Amino acid sequence: MIRLQPTPDLARRRGKVKIRAHPTLAVGSLALILWALVSKLELVSPVILPSPAQVASAFATLLGHGNLLSDTALSFFRITAGFVLAISLGVPIGFWAGTSRRAASALLPLSELIRYMPVPALIPLVMVWFGVGEPAKVAIVFLGSFFQVVLMVAADVQRVPLEYRRVAQTLGATGWTLLRRVIWPASLPALWDTGRLVLGWAWTYLVVAELVAANAGLGYRILKAQRFFNTDEMLAMVIWLGLLGLAMDQFLRHMHRRLFPWWEANR
Repeated sequence: MIRLQPTPDLARRRGKVKIRAHPTLAVGSLALILWALVSKLELVSPVILPSPAQVASAFATLLGHGNLLSDTALSFFRITAGFVLAISLGVPIGFWAGTSRRAASALLPLSELIRYMPVPALIPLVMVWFGVGEPAKVAIVFLGSFFQVVLMVAADVQRVPLEYRRVAQTLGATGWTLLRRVIWPASLPALWDTGRLVLGWAWTYLVVAELVAANAGLGYRILKAQRFFNTDEMLAMVIWLGLLGLAMDQFLRHMHRRLFPWWEANR
């Protein structure tokens, strides 16, 4: 069995890799201070830009009524279903396109064409095909994610160093063995990062779906607050969406470091 191992230098540095400090916290703190200052000085109408205290109060109210948790659970189900379906189908198809010239010629141009079609424009068709229930929301997330997955996975597979293939072929690996023992493990760290990127887009498609055809969910709550010009609720929900997305992304990043330490050491 052929195994890809990190080089000795990478192995020695494996335990010494440190996470670089990002200025996210500093930037967020500065933005919060500026926001509070603008609200305190009443430079902008509270109707247009509510204060942080008003947004926090609106969030607490939503949380106390129970709508926030139920809407979060429903939105999480929708995005998980659509994203998992897109990954389950898109990864093997993209892997096939990345390892076969014929498959690439047949699949990639079509995927390139469809990915430039705006997902909101497909919503009327999705509603005709799937109705206005849960399958429609899942379908919108799937359509917005699937073709991106195919293209990005194919690119990740094609970036596997040619030297890996040549060494494996020299050792006798051919066909399925080459794909399973060399190309797949070599491309897996990049595929994981691709999933992180696509997950961010999937959240956008989910909110679009819930803004148009839903009676519950985070996107629906934002639209409902917009109708009554409750900007404090709108901001609370938008910030909550951002925090949820950030939490999921950080979890995937943490798992990437745990699963592929040699890859992280080489960055």
